[in-house]
Amino acid sequence: MGAASARAEDADGSPMAQPRGLIRRRTSGGGGRRRWRLLQCFDDKPGACNAGEPVPLAARVAGRKRGDAPKQERRYAKLAAEAERSVPKSVAKQIRMDVQRSFTSLPQTRAGVWGWPTLGDDTAKEERLEVLFRILITSEWRAMRRFEQGVEQQEASAAAQEDQHEVAAASSSATAAADPAGEQKHAGYVQGWSLLAAMCLGFCGGQEEEAYWMLAHLLEDVLGVDYFARSPPLLGYHGDCAAAFVLVADEAPQLTRALGRRRLKEFTSTLASRCLLSGFVGFLADGPLIAFWRQLLEGDTRCAAFPRFPLLACLVGLVRFLDRDLALVAAEARPEELVPLMFKKAQEVAKDLPEDWSPAMEDCSEPRLREIRAISQDAAQAHLRSYKERQSREMHAQMVWQSLDRTMSQLQDAMQSAELLVEGAATPGGARRPGPMAAS
Repeated sequence: MGAASARAEDADGSPMAQPRGLIRRRTSGGGGRRRWRLLQCFDDKPGACNAGEPVPLAARVAGRKRGDAPKQERRYAKLAAEAERSVPKSVAKQIRMDVQRSFTSLPQTRAGVWGWPTLGDDTAKEERLEVLFRILITSEWRAMRRFEQGVEQQEASAAAQEDQHEVAAASSSATAAADPAGEQKHAGYVQGWSLLAAMCLGFCGGQEEEAYWMLAHLLEDVLGVDYFARSPPLLGYHGDCAAAFVLVADEAPQLTRALGRRRLKEFTSTLASRCLLSGFVGFLADGPLIAFWRQLLEGDTRCAAFPRFPLLACLVGLVRFLDRDLALVAAEARPEELVPLMFKKAQEVAKDLPEDWSPAMEDCSEPRLREIRAISQDAAQAHLRSYKERQSREMHAQMVWQSLDRTMSQLQDAMQSAELLVEGAATPGGARRPGPMAAS
């Protein structure tokens, strides 16, 4: 379904034509043992759909997300048109720049699993860039609208509480201030979005509207609005970086001993910044990458309380797989080259992983997942407090400088007045010397 047909159908108010049949289609799936192995977690089989159609997984996810949306937000063509008018030009310009670089990092097309029909001439390639641009700018517009709606709801709720009981309103405001969950987090566009959207587009066979809804599911239901929060910046991501460090320290004992905790944290943060924000796109080999993404989108009942845990599991599983090799690099490298060389080693191995590789961890029990989620949340709150304290200090410093500027201005005025008085006293008869204007 091209962009033009998508618009026509949407304008008529009809449902998504092709995905509806796919959503109702029952797929055969294997049972087998339930282990933390990405390739054993899915019911869909390769070849379940033709090239150019969403795979059943994508059709289910996109259809469910669209069905859950308010009726006025289901018309994608209308949202896309609003987005092009409303998203700030600076953001749109950044999105266009990122779109140009996105497709070179994607996996090779696999019919019925991931990808789209073979590109034709340059016009077709340009249209694909435009499709990805529209998906991203519409997603940014959706995030902006949700933020504005959340602020309006908070203001209305606060006004209602104030009308009912002033004391109750004060108590509620104090609770909201102490509870970061009561704050409105604005998930805004960052560069990693373009790679995430391009992967969704591949699972949807190049179909624009379905990819938009799949990306909405990923950003809102899997990662959560705090992950790409604009203010405070990347709140959920910073929490997950701390959780990744704890997991790596437990799962990669040789590397932990070789580096020490400070260097290990530095390496983990470097790897996380490349892998977590981009969903490992352009970092993992094609087979493991697609398997990982299928699990991330499909979800796992064991991860219901922490849907983005597969991101951490993949990162930690990769380091665990490289534990001995990275420890050897650490033993031979100079301190100033340590982290770059280990990152390069991890990148080289990740791009050449076997087709059936999947991350494995020693402990993926439910209590362990709850513990890791708590670590991530605690670290996110610590980051939030640090962010607010830094903002407060910067605001205080700004106020001090403004006060100093006013004081200096007042001193300069006083000094000029004193000079005029001195000059006037020195003139015979007490008359003030004529100024330049008077003399002329």
